[in-house]
Amino acid sequence: MMPKVRFPGKIIPPLYPSVFKRQRLFDLLTENTHQPLVWVNGPAGSGKTVLVGSWLQQQKARFLWYRMDNGNNASADLFYFLSLSAQRNYPEKRFKLPEFTAEYANDIKAFAGVFFRQLFSVLDKETALVFDNCQEIENEPDFFQVLQIALHELPEGLQIICLSRNRPKSLFSRLSLNKDLLDVGSDSLRFTESESTAFINWLNPGIDVQIASLLQLKAAGWAAALVLLSEQNKQTKISEELPALLEQQDIFNFLMSEILEEMDDTTLQFLTKTAVFTCFTGSMAMALTGNRNTDTILDSLFNKNLLIDRTSDCHPVYCLALPDFAG
Repeated sequence: MMPKVRFPGKIIPPLYPSVFKRQRLFDLLTENTHQPLVWVNGPAGSGKTVLVGSWLQQQKARFLWYRMDNGNNASADLFYFLSLSAQRNYPEKRFKLPEFTAEYANDIKAFAGVFFRQLFSVLDKETALVFDNCQEIENEPDFFQVLQIALHELPEGLQIICLSRNRPKSLFSRLSLNKDLLDVGSDSLRFTESESTAFINWLNPGIDVQIASLLQLKAAGWAAALVLLSEQNKQTKISEELPALLEQQDIFNFLMSEILEEMDDTTLQFLTKTAVFTCFTGSMAMALTGNRNTDTILDSLFNKNLLIDRTSDCHPVYCLALPDFAG
């Protein structure tokens, strides 16, 4: 008997024995299985991984999953772990995919073409390749070249799903114009009022209606805030005053560890000064902060889904996109 192979955690997809089904987004993904590329993007705690993992689980789909990190050999790792993931899905199948070695470093596009053609010839049952945590290697110049080649070689019935904290790069504009890209952004990921109420009741059955309404208003549709506030409610007696219930240190801690640590001091100071407004224009922010790089900072925050939303007109208005932290 062959010994059981232990595969690394980064190619093991999440498994959810019990999960809240986001039917609106499940329907959106199901209606767009013909799209070659799906880019699910939103800030930390917006529910990207749970959404895609639970949807694929409900579909009973076969797929490859790779959770990226910012190692020194991002491109080589990508090919290596996709090969391992294919081996995990087909333990009885005998195949050997090309190995990325130093000799291919100067011609990664040619190697990627050969690799994906052979990989896709092996995957006769899969419906998706999922790349989780894409923001970890989006600064690697080779990543988007490799992704574009994978899309070029992609056979019918297979799609690539990328999960990222960042909005899709401008180089995908051609895909968007051709309607080959489904962009599931932070606005889509945000829970609606009715979804928030249903989620809170699913997390905390029998919760008082007034408390559920307050939690929903406080969380502003942010998945992590809904979970943390609901958990806090479980640990607080209903007879206690609501202000005690709504202490949000856990959310502040989450913000600090997952979002604010990505920002440099200049950006943090910028956000602190502009936080006196819930919405503002670029010129207002420049007058308030005195920072001449206001447009650059705001565009960067918006593209990285970092607490800022933006209207799409020629004179955009920026709004803070975070739960209500005012007690």
